Amino acid sequence: MPTGLTGDIYEGKDMTLRGFALRCVTQTGFGCTWTDRGERAMPLDKAPVMQEDGYHRKALQRAEEELARWQRLKEQPEKLQREYDAYCTKVELENIGRDKRYDEKHDRYQAMIDKVTAWQVTEDYLPLKELMLRQLRESMEYDCRDKEHRYYDHIAPMDEWMEANIRTCQHSIDYYKERVAEDEKYVHEANEYFKGLYALLDAAEPMEDNNIKVE
Repeated sequence: MPTGLTGDIYEGKDMTLRGFALRCVTQTGFGCTWTDRGERAMPLDKAPVMQEDGYHRKALQRAEEELARWQRLKEQPEKLQREYDAYCTKVELENIGRDKRYDEKHDRYQAMIDKVTAWQVTEDYLPLKELMLRQLRESMEYDCRDKEHRYYDHIAPMDEWMEANIRTCQHSIDYYKERVAEDEKYVHEANEYFKGLYALLDAAEPMEDNNIKVE
């Protein structure tokens, strides 16, 4: 029974070693990546050249630019104060919104508790009613804490806030540097693999010997 890889052999469409090898390589690591999981064919005549997608390199550049911005802000106290004030306002608004969401959840739970409590059932269904009330009360206790037990974002002093942002930028830079190095290594290894594969195919079955046409 032919597969997607052996179908051309089954039908006699392509009996070349090159064609079969290049179909099969789409199912292996580097080939799968370059062909986007087999969505496009490998070139017949020469090794493809894999390129980095650039995502991690661009992210690294953004992190470096953001770190440089924070370092400049250290020397611009008025601008730094404006950013800090905006940060404080943002946290305060988020905490107010969190309070509102807590209260809305509490009201929804309580409305259902009132409905279940008022529900008149026969003795056979009392366990169900008790289960419903227990579930609601436990959920409300967990999700709708009293204000003194609620979680709120802490507004850090300006120095702590600034240093935390600098640490975050540096962490991102370190992370993306590692990812860029991994990307470079992967691309290099992939291109070496492709070059080696096509060299082996050229030695075993030169294209001109089989009248292979490049489409």
